[in-house]
Formats: sequence, structure tokens, C-alpha cells
Amino acid sequence: MWPVVPSTDPTGAARAESPARDRSIDVAKGLAIIAIVVGHVWRGLNSSGVLAGLPLNVVEEVDTALYAVHLPVFAYLAGLFVRRSVDKYGAWDYLRQRAADFVWLYLLWTVLQGLVRLWTTTATNHPLTPESFVESFWTKDSQLWFLPFLLVVTVLSVLTRPWRSVSFGALTTGLTILVAVALWGLDIPWIGLAGIQLLPFFWLGCMMGAGRLIGLWSRVRWWALALTGGVLFTLILSVTDPATSTWTAYPRTPASVAAGVAAATVGTISALALSKGLARVSPLVTLGQRSLDIFLAHILATAGCRILLLQLGVEIWWVHLILGVAAGLTFPLVLRAVAQRAGASWLFSAPSLLSRANTASGSH
Repeated sequence: MWPVVPSTDPTGAARAESPARDRSIDVAKGLAIIAIVVGHVWRGLNSSGVLAGLPLNVVEEVDTALYAVHLPVFAYLAGLFVRRSVDKYGAWDYLRQRAADFVWLYLLWTVLQGLVRLWTTTATNHPLTPESFVESFWTKDSQLWFLPFLLVVTVLSVLTRPWRSVSFGALTTGLTILVAVALWGLDIPWIGLAGIQLLPFFWLGCMMGAGRLIGLWSRVRWWALALTGGVLFTLILSVTDPATSTWTAYPRTPASVAAGVAAATVGTISALALSKGLARVSPLVTLGQRSLDIFLAHILATAGCRILLLQLGVEIWWVHLILGVAAGLTFPLVLRAVAQRAGASWLFSAPSLLSRANTASGSH
């Protein structure tokens, strides 16, 4: 199961709330997955030289803006339904389902992506050898590292249950922040540990819970929060060189780490608030509900689109960007539909043989 959560409030407190308010969580996932696809297309174009005509500082600033916020948003959303799922299904059943989904999807898509990269190795930005293919199962080599990260932090949160009391939650949250700050901006290559800098966002999601988040929107002006966060986010990126959570293009210094943590925090708050205002935008809801499918399959589509356009002699960066993002968002949806019709739903969720069907699972 993806950091993707059911579209209904897990506590039941929001059942009296408007459907638009419930849909805001799906919209937040939709915004984040769009940013992820754009970020991967952007980096692919940079690596292939398509962006060579743009000023280097523009390329780096766009990259930083995207990567400063989309992973923290997903990490936060991933934690929102943990407490509810544990209370409803029990710790063991919940963890068994999460482990089945995460491990299955990680191994399956590592194989699928790896085989495609081996087949097209002369055309890719980062050629894959048989040796590096084997190493990709335990080292960070693609977007799929996020799945083992989610498994590790889910197990950690379920075992410790930081929501058991305010004091214990505050203590454990403080510890996660210390870990994140100490490692912020470092490219940790090992699967399971990669992305550990995002732990505080996941942890705060666990502590908040979807019910409280949904209820919060009735007490704040979402547009003011989104605007204020957006202005602060832009200001931080304009006057500093912030380190992003899992990698940084800038020198890693105390100042860049502080700026990066601040940008991720205000950017996440702004994105969540904006999702409240966009809760009635159905395409964003759909993208959010299918964010797992897009996350898993979009790399094949974006890389394939870039390779095809280059072979056709197209080198206009904005054409690549538009078509690459469109391919990355639509191809996984088509693949999902075809897989369901063909009886191959195992491409996007663990087979029932590996986990009890629907145990502790919400909608994608």
C-alpha cells in the first residue's frame, strides 16, 4: 500500500463534513505526484543535455523547488491513517498487509524497471549493467527506494505508537527531528535507510491523523495559509541555497540545512492548505487516488517519451517537459486499466496469496 490513504476520514469525525473536505487529502496526493513526475522529467532532461540552453541557476532552482516539497508532503500523508488502521485492524494484520504490499511492489518493479533499462541501456541517461542491476535491490537506484522507507517508518511507528500520549509523542517527534537535521541533504544509498530525513513528516502525520487535519480546515482560512506558506517558500528559495532532504545541489552547511528544513515545512503546509481550496477539482482527486500506480510506472513512460523525442530530433525543452509529464501521468492509468482487464492486478498490489485480501487496506 502506497503512502496513499483512504479518501474518507478514518476517525469517523469527518463524516458530517463536506465531501470536498474529504477529497482534499486525495488532492494533496495529486499535487505531490504531479510534482514528482515533473521533477523526474526535469532531471531526465538535464542529464540528457536538453536543458543545456537554460541558465544553470534556473535549472537548479526549479529542481530544488520541486524536491524541497513533494517528498515531505507524501511522507506526511503516509502517516495520516496509521493510527486508525492499527486501531481498526490490529498491529499485526496491518503490518502484514503493509509488508506484503511494499515488499512485493518493490521487488516486482525493481525487476521490471531493471529489465527495461538493460534492454534500452544505450539510450538511457544512466546505463545499467547486470552487476548494478543486482545491486539495485539493496541500493538506491530509482524512485522505488521510497517503498522500503515507508515500510521501515511504518513498522517503527506501529511498534512505538507515538500517539499513546502527548508527552511521548513530543519526545519521539523531537528525536525524529534531530535525526533528520543531522542527516538532511545527505544521499544515503542503502534501501530502508534512504529517505530517513523524511521521518519527522511521517511522524507528524501519525500524530495528527486525518480526522484532525480535516477538522483543522474548518478553523483556518486555507487561502491565507496557502498564500503565506507560498510566499515564505518562494522567499527561502530566492535568498538562500536550501539543501533538499535526500540530496542537495548546493554545499551542505548549517545554513543550507536550516533553509532546507524551513522550505520543506512551509512548502508542505502550503501544499496541504492549497489542496483544501482545490478539493472539488476532480482530475486532481483522480490523480491522487491513483498516485501509487503513477509512482510505480511513470519512469518507464517519461524516459521512453524523452528517448523517442530525441530520436525524432526534437530538442525543445518545453516540448519535452509537456509531453513527458503528460506521458508520465497518463500511461500508468492506462496500464492499470489494461492490467485489471487482463487479470494482472498484481502489477499494482500484492497477490492475495501474500496477504489477506483487503486487510488494513484503503483505496489507492
